[in-house]
Amino acid sequence: MNAHDFKAGFVVFAVMLVASLILSACGGGGGGSETIIPPVDPTSDPSRPSIFRLVPNSGPPGTIVKIEGVHFGDEIGTSTVSYNGEILGVLTDEEGKELWSDTAITVAIPDDAVTGLVIVSKSGKQSYASKNAKFIVGSASPPPEGDPVITQLSPTSGQPGTVLTITGENFGASRGSSTVRIGSIVCEINTKLNPETGEFEERWGESNIEVIVPAKSEFGDENAPDLLPQVLSLVVEVGSIQSNSNFKFTVEDIDPTHMPVIITSVTPMRGEVGQTIEIRGQNFGNQIGASYVTFNGVRAKVVSWSNTILNINVPAGAESGLLLITVNDTAYPIPDYEPEVGLTYPIDFEVIAAPQITGVSPVNVILGDKVTLHGAHLGELPGSLNVEMVTGQGMTIEAGEFNAGDADFVWTNATVSFIMPNDIPVSISKGEFAPGKLKLTTFDSRMSEDVTLSIKNAFDGVVEANFIAAPRGAPITFTVFVSGGLPSEYSYTWDFGDGGTGTGQSLGHAFTKKGSFTPEVRATSNKSGQASIFIGPAVEIGESTDPAIGSLKVTKVNAVEPSIAFSGTVIRSESPNLGKRITHLGDHITIQGYNLGSFEGSMGTGRVKVTRLLGGSEYYGSVVLDTDTGNFAWTQDEITGICTIVFTLSEQDMSMSGDVGIVTSEGVDSFNSIKLIVEPRIVAVAPQPTYVNSSINLICNDTGSGETQIDGPTDQADRILYLFITMDGTTFIVNPASVGDSSVTFDLSTWNPIDNLGQPIEKTPGTWQFRLWSSVLAEGSSEDIVNSGVISPEVDAVIAAAP
Repeated sequence: MNAHDFKAGFVVFAVMLVASLILSACGGGGGGSETIIPPVDPTSDPSRPSIFRLVPNSGPPGTIVKIEGVHFGDEIGTSTVSYNGEILGVLTDEEGKELWSDTAITVAIPDDAVTGLVIVSKSGKQSYASKNAKFIVGSASPPPEGDPVITQLSPTSGQPGTVLTITGENFGASRGSSTVRIGSIVCEINTKLNPETGEFEERWGESNIEVIVPAKSEFGDENAPDLLPQVLSLVVEVGSIQSNSNFKFTVEDIDPTHMPVIITSVTPMRGEVGQTIEIRGQNFGNQIGASYVTFNGVRAKVVSWSNTILNINVPAGAESGLLLITVNDTAYPIPDYEPEVGLTYPIDFEVIAAPQITGVSPVNVILGDKVTLHGAHLGELPGSLNVEMVTGQGMTIEAGEFNAGDADFVWTNATVSFIMPNDIPVSISKGEFAPGKLKLTTFDSRMSEDVTLSIKNAFDGVVEANFIAAPRGAPITFTVFVSGGLPSEYSYTWDFGDGGTGTGQSLGHAFTKKGSFTPEVRATSNKSGQASIFIGPAVEIGESTDPAIGSLKVTKVNAVEPSIAFSGTVIRSESPNLGKRITHLGDHITIQGYNLGSFEGSMGTGRVKVTRLLGGSEYYGSVVLDTDTGNFAWTQDEITGICTIVFTLSEQDMSMSGDVGIVTSEGVDSFNSIKLIVEPRIVAVAPQPTYVNSSINLICNDTGSGETQIDGPTDQADRILYLFITMDGTTFIVNPASVGDSSVTFDLSTWNPIDNLGQPIEKTPGTWQFRLWSSVLAEGSSEDIVNSGVISPEVDAVIAAAP
């Protein structure tokens, strides 16, 4: 085996910092009799130490050297002299005084020294590393000007296959016929791929050479062919001129852990930008260090790196071409290297473009409509599409499901047309388009980015449930209402989420499992064959003996529906999408559910519990149930029946907005709750009369300040409150600055009403009407916030002129 065979993948050691320092500092070797030119100080700092010359500037290890220069300091103090990074001791005279002055220092070159630099440090400032400060070890006098000189080896020992860096001078810009020898063996010059030309170039320069330590067998003799280690001289021959021979290199025996890199597989051999590629092999190194992978010269992002497996992403900008692994500055596979196992050079990787969807027509899609995608790299053969609602429900449409024989189905590299399937689950439809997304996957598994679109059912519908919670085994009735035809024109198939199924427009289902379930129903038109899937309300199911609230209903005794125009939108007293509420004292509340127990029992008295947030903490309150009135009932039937509680809200309960639960007479809490919103009510106005130049204080049962009344997009601790003031038949809307849990203070003196044209209106004394509007939501769209509001009945207040 020759030296070239060993090149393939032995560990490359980094060039030491000292070597790089020498590389930047070294010029030619100068003789002691030459004219000394002070070095140029790049910092232009006059106080920085400066070395003019070394006397002598060459010799064997142990040579006593006088350092001549300026700004060394009169005394050594904390100053130092270093040689090749090693701190030297300063010699002393016969009286023991250190030979140190502002212009001269005397030291001895270390016994194990090699050619290097002398540095003087004073007060954190170092002398300039110039050729005036270089000492050449190994000859009584420096070599002639222009001869090759070795000043550093890195490393100074290594096994065959090690990449060795030689630093010095006058090696020549290219190798030509020059050689490097370790002992009598000529070394192979290391090469490195030039990504710009794609060619491997020799690592030979004027002051740096990289060689590969020859094979083990080259250093043997007929008596001991495998005898290692060996300490041998290293020389550089430029033409017929040989460099200094004082540098020794120790050839070590082979370390079994430093083996050549072998690539056994690349999976896949073609991929798109961003795709993860797995490379398997040997001797990659357990840590990435300075190693890397390139695709045709473009460095890849490393996902994971181990000694035998690499996972890397195809980099952006990469094109098909050469794949290389560079380990410790050596690229593998090496040209012409043929391992006993593994892939031989070159390894060609095909970079394929990811599919791109540049347009969708139409973007508002009705299920069953034709959809056309425009783009690039979509594939010549049909792949698959994933259509998904933003809510997370969706489906993958495989190529065979497109009905390739249909005239509406087209799949080319730039265009895909298909019929949008009509059984994609769309959230409860209200006749509007719901947000969705679409991803295309080609036949060879390349995936596009998501594109957005809006999806609507072929026909609309809604699912209702008579109860929102029940224990296991108790039935809940579900009904689907479909628009666009009579109910008999459709057939219905249900999936309740617990494994249960059924058919029909309305049916009861008793859940067999505990948990939260969201039923779905597929409605199919008996005429067109089109289908739509509707999502039902989520229901909570507890254990068979758990109390559960199924519904809450408010019967209005004084059915006054306050309503007022606000920013073009009617503020309604009902908020059907957010829950039920009570508008007036005396309204009747009916709670239906299962296992609610009885009002009086052996363990105590049942009660209705309201939970809300007050000041950031949970607050529990119990509604007082007046059993003496005719509007009270607490009944219980069997588990198959429905338990009922009927009561009237009393005056002291008017601020009890929140989550309503039940505590049975046995002290058991219901496992679920239902929302109840109590409107703000102005109980009193003070003072009476109120003057137009003073403040008015509205005493309320509940302003909504500081409490969460109902879940919105997130639990809100602060709602929005507006004050409606009616003066002379005109209503004005203001946002009061001072709001407490049970009071609102408004400064009439600073209030300046204006009309629709922005003109000031005089505040006319008289009887004014005041109402409060409080939102349930503090965040969301303007329409959601407005529709979540509850408005109080109006109260009269006498407003007098200024006294």
